Amino acid sequence: MESILQLIMEGIGVQSSAVEACRKNLEPLVEEGRLTREDVQGITDGMASTLRERREVLLEGARSELSRVLALLPLVPQDRFQQLQERVDQLERTMKDGEPGRGESS
Repeated sequence: MESILQLIMEGIGVQSSAVEACRKNLEPLVEEGRLTREDVQGITDGMASTLRERREVLLEGARSELSRVLALLPLVPQDRFQQLQERVDQLERTMKDGEPGRGESS
């Protein structure tokens, strides 16, 4: 799970780096008058949007795969575990209280 999150966080860093690299590479075209700043902004905004959408697809795929793997494991939800633990504690107290010679003097 941690590896998946690390990959996603690295992907976020790559996105901002890629957008910034694109902006830097397009700057000479603005200086030459072949593109306007608005053109560059549109290109980089579109690029950032596309990368963001791809990241969301990746995240959803990772969540889906993780859910699928977890469903295969014999895990108990936290609240159910707590209920079972309380029931075991209650049964242990009942058994302790009902045992002859325990806590009683004859």
